[in-house]
Amino acid sequence: MKHDYVINEDNINLRPIGIEDLQSVVLWRNRNSVRKWFINDNLIELEKQMDWFKKYLNTPNDYIFIIEEDKELKQAVGMVALYNIKDDEAEFGRFFIGVDEARGKGLGVKVVKMICQFAMERLKLQKVYLEVLENNIAARSVYEKCGFRFCYQYEANNKSLLRMEFSKMNTEIISVIGLGYVGLPLAVTFAERGKNVVGFDVNDNKIKLYKQGKDPTNEIGEERLSNINNLEFTSDPKKLKQSRFHIIAVPTPITPEKVPNLEPVKSATKIVGDNLKKGSIIVFESTVYPGVTEDICVPILEEQSGLAYKKDFWVGYSPERINPGDKIHTVDKIKKVVSGCDEKTLDIIAEKYSIITDAGVFKASSIKVAEAAKVIENSQRDINIAFINEIAIIFDKMGIDTREVLEAANTKWNFLDFAPGLVGGHCIGIDPYYLTYKAQQLDYRPEVILSGRRINDNMGKIIAEKTIKKLIENNQKVKDARVLVMGLTFKEDVPDLRNSKVKDVIDELLKYDINVIITDPVADKDEVYKDYNLEQTDLDNVTDIDAIIVCVAHRYYREINLEALKKYFDSNITYPILIDVKGIYDKKKADRIFNYWRL
Repeated sequence: MKHDYVINEDNINLRPIGIEDLQSVVLWRNRNSVRKWFINDNLIELEKQMDWFKKYLNTPNDYIFIIEEDKELKQAVGMVALYNIKDDEAEFGRFFIGVDEARGKGLGVKVVKMICQFAMERLKLQKVYLEVLENNIAARSVYEKCGFRFCYQYEANNKSLLRMEFSKMNTEIISVIGLGYVGLPLAVTFAERGKNVVGFDVNDNKIKLYKQGKDPTNEIGEERLSNINNLEFTSDPKKLKQSRFHIIAVPTPITPEKVPNLEPVKSATKIVGDNLKKGSIIVFESTVYPGVTEDICVPILEEQSGLAYKKDFWVGYSPERINPGDKIHTVDKIKKVVSGCDEKTLDIIAEKYSIITDAGVFKASSIKVAEAAKVIENSQRDINIAFINEIAIIFDKMGIDTREVLEAANTKWNFLDFAPGLVGGHCIGIDPYYLTYKAQQLDYRPEVILSGRRINDNMGKIIAEKTIKKLIENNQKVKDARVLVMGLTFKEDVPDLRNSKVKDVIDELLKYDINVIITDPVADKDEVYKDYNLEQTDLDNVTDIDAIIVCVAHRYYREINLEALKKYFDSNITYPILIDVKGIYDKKKADRIFNYWRL
């Protein structure tokens, strides 16, 4: 059918095919790199293509487009079609990029999305289906990124084919508010699983980096980030109006007085409320104490939007379980706890999260249950580490190596495997205070949780004091001593500086007029200065050190030869001090070279 539709988007034009295009179509179609992916892979002749074109002109409800790339090549580069339209569905096909220079630029994904949008919005269709060769992995990847889902497999012309479908449901947009260590993996995984995603953050610099394909979190990686075409990064809150399914994943820190600071989640809730449409669902992932979602966030949504809760919008809670730096327990491999304000909302939220997690979902009985589950997960871990830290202090006074004790105890089947260390970051060192805050509001003092927090919060002081004692034992000066602190991030191989307890070690050393030199291979120097007003030094420039404290078990440090560490010390020190907080070095070897101590 001859039509006059022209679709233009992002330097791509889809215009009606004309008789003048047929020679190019035949040339493209007969190339082996194109022809081999067709069910009928025979060579075609121009005469037969002319006959086909005449039939097309008289066939109702067929839409064939020539693809023009209007940015670099500025020429026609391929063809795409929507045909066999019947009732509310159509077939997608006759799609190929015939110009080599146009391939590998993400053009395919953009064209497929344009055609699907045309089908749903212009033609008011409900479904688009296609056939693709099973071994055409590249094409299948393109279709999956655009939201096509596998239906079934069959044989034709001695070839294995897949039928895939794109439904109107696939056009919905999911928004993720807060693009840090939690929100970014969520947004990317939803997009990779075929959903259209708006990723929002108030940090313009962060958005700029993501648009450039740069990942300062190191959670996704630049290659993966650059290959996503259905994720829009933005700091414009109006873009949230496109979505009716919002996920809020912003930090929930504490104040200097160790009281929950809900301002980030309140602010994000206001932004969503200002851009909320009827029929929306808002899911909170931020760690909070039980009751925050319904008692604090819902009223904000109602006030900002003018909409009614459980009539115009609904809410749920799904606690984040991201473990920064963990490449095994990624968002697609961990079970998600989900909850909703009613059964229907719960089912919808569970269905959405089932898209991104292969481990399945667990439906909590209420939002408060899901909130409570999250806050005790990290509180339990905090308490367990506090116990190990306490026994490490005791055993150190007894002259017993804690790591050797743990190695022996771990031979029992039900002994829990925890190690001593600094407990920082935005989860374990913070979340217990959310629970204790709520408990104390209810006139209950949670002794075990608070005791664990006191122990863990004091470990920076313990390590600094141990370093000072070692200096004294070694007959070295304390005042004006040069102490190298290796590692500043809260966790190994992660650039996240939030609530790093290494800062406690540094602050304690500074009280004794010690010159502290700081180095970290993964921390951003500008972020270090902005967050902590500290200067970093490249390890290669370090000399004349009196003692080294390895605070973070970065891979870079784990791979350093122990002998190589000696070059950083003052050459006059015969038995230099090495404090190994995480116990990353072999104790027997270290004892031969250094005045060595590990927690």
